[in-house]
Amino acid sequence: LPHLQALAERDPLDERAHAWLMIALAGTGQQAAALSIYDQLLRRLDEQLGVRPAAVLTQAHERVLRQEIPALSRGLLMSGGAAPADPPRQLPRDPAAFVGRELESGELTALAEQAADAALICVIDGAAGVGKTAFAIHAGRRLAPAFADGQLHADLRGFGPRQPPMAAAEALPGFLRALGIDPSAIPSDVDEQAAMYRSLLAERRVLIVLDNAADAAQVRPLLPGAPGSLVLVTSRSRLSGLTARDGATRITLGPLPSDDAVSLLGKILGHKRVSAEQQAAADIAARCGLLPLALRVAADRAACRPRMALADLAGQLANAHARLDILDVGEDVTEVRAVFSWSYKALAPDGARMFRLLGLHTGPDISVPAAATLAAASEAEAGRLLELLAAVHLIEEASPGRYRLHDLLHAYAAERVREDERPDSRGSALRRILAWYLHTADRADELLVPGRRHAPIGPAPAGCEPLDWTCYEQALNWCDAEQANLAAAVRLAAEAGHHDIAWKLPVALRGFFDVRKPWAVWLDCATIGVAAARRAGDRSGQAWALDCLGHASSGIGRPQDALASYLEARTIRHEIGDQWGESANSMTNLGCTYLDLRRLDLALDCFEQVLATSRAAENRYVECLALINLAQTHSQLEQPDEALACSLRALAVTREIGYRHAEGIALSGLAATYRAKSQPGRARRCYSEALAIRRQAGDRHGEAETLRDLGDLSDSAGHITAALRSWRQGLAIAEDLGDPHAAAALRGRLERLSAAP
Repeated sequence: LPHLQALAERDPLDERAHAWLMIALAGTGQQAAALSIYDQLLRRLDEQLGVRPAAVLTQAHERVLRQEIPALSRGLLMSGGAAPADPPRQLPRDPAAFVGRELESGELTALAEQAADAALICVIDGAAGVGKTAFAIHAGRRLAPAFADGQLHADLRGFGPRQPPMAAAEALPGFLRALGIDPSAIPSDVDEQAAMYRSLLAERRVLIVLDNAADAAQVRPLLPGAPGSLVLVTSRSRLSGLTARDGATRITLGPLPSDDAVSLLGKILGHKRVSAEQQAAADIAARCGLLPLALRVAADRAACRPRMALADLAGQLANAHARLDILDVGEDVTEVRAVFSWSYKALAPDGARMFRLLGLHTGPDISVPAAATLAAASEAEAGRLLELLAAVHLIEEASPGRYRLHDLLHAYAAERVREDERPDSRGSALRRILAWYLHTADRADELLVPGRRHAPIGPAPAGCEPLDWTCYEQALNWCDAEQANLAAAVRLAAEAGHHDIAWKLPVALRGFFDVRKPWAVWLDCATIGVAAARRAGDRSGQAWALDCLGHASSGIGRPQDALASYLEARTIRHEIGDQWGESANSMTNLGCTYLDLRRLDLALDCFEQVLATSRAAENRYVECLALINLAQTHSQLEQPDEALACSLRALAVTREIGYRHAEGIALSGLAATYRAKSQPGRARRCYSEALAIRRQAGDRHGEAETLRDLGDLSDSAGHITAALRSWRQGLAIAEDLGDPHAAAALRGRLERLSAAP
């Protein structure tokens, strides 16, 4: 063997010498080394001569592959080639108190069963602290019996506190030694190491766990080339190259389900302690974001304080700003903040800036245009950066084009933006995103309520490009998607001292609130708006905000509160000389409240004044409101002819200005008038048309109301089946909307009819 090695070294292209060297190596039990010799010579022949190997070499290769060369007994083997008596067992110990992940474990088990036919790769990705390593080790130990030739494990240090990522040249020698290669026989060239590694695995079934990978290029030299083995790769990155080019399967781990998170606390703290404070345990789990790492740290904190009530720990964790401090145990590998920092520090500067700026945004998710505004970037650039952050699981794509941060990651981003972003840049970004929501909401309102007088909102700041649409549906869809963000923006604006935006934004959302009627959100935003206008000392703003508060109070059944808000708004408008606001806005609002309070004479007087004012100013929007309200007042005064005239005129005006939401209201009012005039055929046609319009307008509250009225009309005509059908449809909508009053009224009708003979 030494003579053949020397001969091959003297002439690196001598195929006969290399063929005999391969046979000698195989004869001393060094089959992997023999195959490596073949791979190296094959590459040299191709690169230097551009020829294929001669028959003498290919025949030797086939004999080695088929193990046709008798090996010497183990006692006579040279020290450089002996395989170890025992297969490698490198997996770390099974994580303590592991819970859940049954579905993902099942996927891995099914994958392992296919390993005999292919070298399979599974990428296990997810956010920092989600338990990727624990899952891979736990699953690996369960699968180990199926891989009789052992398990290899390496921490590739893709994301870590100090050392750089592990290169293949560092990982491969360790794997080769574990597989029985003497250190002196390991080639120095990384490609040759990889070839030897693949050759060794060619006839074995090995489980390989590559933990904490940085990218696909780091992993690829460590992959086997022949069937039989299974590779588990964990990473905070998606490693899309492995799935696209190498056919890897992906398992993405998310936070634990709530029950599993509480179970994890129970395993660490004892189920008796957790059972005694179930709600507190659930609160701790939620405030740890259901992340296993954070849960373990919180549980350890409680375990060190056996007399601490879990409710006290839950209370400490309720403070989002202090949460990361509470979960700090002073060790880089287990401190939640430090673990997040490894991902953050690995980002390019533009990606890191986008991540920390997201800490300013307090809504549940963010769209690409909003993120572009936040960072003063183009939508294309913002989309690229958000995708980059999602690829390393610092954010996740909640739905196409919308991204969100885990609660703890949001707290970390908020820390980073306070510490790493200049105060002026931070302030500009916050003002820019709040203004973007305000200006975009105002444009949406122009489509939802054509012709409505708007509060002046001023010019948009530099870098703020509000969205624009061409139709009602687009504007309504945007408001639906952004409702929670808009409410959060109102609160954030008030907290940050942007009082003008804090009162203008709820006012700009009036049309959307009218259609969807999210009463609790409306009331909360309006209350903040009034306080903000007062802090700003803006008298006109106070009147606008008080109107908004009055609308919300009226909607939740507090007409006296609404009346107080409207009267104060009218007084302010009178004092500042806002004649139009006083005669149109305030009088309309007061009239509606008097109508709710059954003070019909006062309501009639208000609406007649508003009608006269609107016609004098040729304001069709205010005119249609006045006519709708007059029709309703005449109906309650049992004046059907006057009600009919007002309803017909109101319907014509709503269609003229394209105010679809009001058109549905006008049609319903007209139907009620026809019913009062004993014209059920016309009433049914108007109700049916109103139902179609309200569905088109997305007015689900109005849809439930019209179904109720249609059912009433059918019931009075003795059409029981039709009545039941309408009421049941209306009840389903009312229950879906969480409207207890509408649901109770419909349920009462159904029960009454069901009890009848």
